[in-house]
Amino acid sequence: MTKLMMVVFSERGWLRRFVFAGMLLLLGVMQGCAHTEEGISLSPRVKALMEEFPAGTIDSVEEADEVLDAVNYENKMLDYQFGVDMDACTQRFLVNNCYDEAQLRLRKDRAALRPLSVEADRFKRSNKVRLRDEALVDAEQEELGKAQQREASSRRYEEKEARYLEGQAASGADEQSAKRQASRVKYDEKQERYLDMKAADEASPPKVEDGAYTVGTPSKLKHPDTTLTPEQRAKNVQDYEDKQLEAEKKQESVQRRTAETQAKRDKRAADAGKEVKRKQKEAKD
Repeated sequence: MTKLMMVVFSERGWLRRFVFAGMLLLLGVMQGCAHTEEGISLSPRVKALMEEFPAGTIDSVEEADEVLDAVNYENKMLDYQFGVDMDACTQRFLVNNCYDEAQLRLRKDRAALRPLSVEADRFKRSNKVRLRDEALVDAEQEELGKAQQREASSRRYEEKEARYLEGQAASGADEQSAKRQASRVKYDEKQERYLDMKAADEASPPKVEDGAYTVGTPSKLKHPDTTLTPEQRAKNVQDYEDKQLEAEKKQESVQRRTAETQAKRDKRAADAGKEVKRKQKEAKD
């Protein structure tokens, strides 16, 4: 190369100078093309940041925010250093070659920082999704608890109502039975009094009124309603049996309603449990 230059300068003529200038231009282009990213090393600040936060070590939102802040700061510093390098290239002979080298260095440093920011953003998104899922599960658990409380309150109310109805039916039946017993006792007492008075009347001598003998039956005249015919007794017995049958039917109706209420309550509890399990499965999926 040195001999070629000496030959060119020793000879005169514009053609040889033109050829020499073209050879220099070609040499500069070839040197510019020789600069690639493989031949450029990372800046010390980027290397230090990558060593401080190795890949796959982010395990908290605070650390992810710290990484993002550090990456943003380094990107700003890289832009500043790129401007300084571009200004310095204007003082060099091969300006374009210097520009290309500065751009390659900037591109390589930013490519090295990009995985850090991507990992930090991915961790924050996954953490946000996890918190949202946990909030949904907590809301479902809270709703399930409220549903169970409502179900328990409804069950207590229905049980209380059933006990009240049973008590009413029992007290009504007892009251009717007591009334029937009292009526029977009164009837027996009246019957005994009637028989005693009748026996006394039959044992007393006949009375004479206006010269005629008349058998005195004052008890019958004074108590015309104390005796009952067989038809009346049968009717009273039938009324008693009818009332007792009605009380039994009412008791059966109360028991049937209580059983239906319990079945409905069990079905609602089972449906609520199935719905909660379905929502939990959907949240996991």
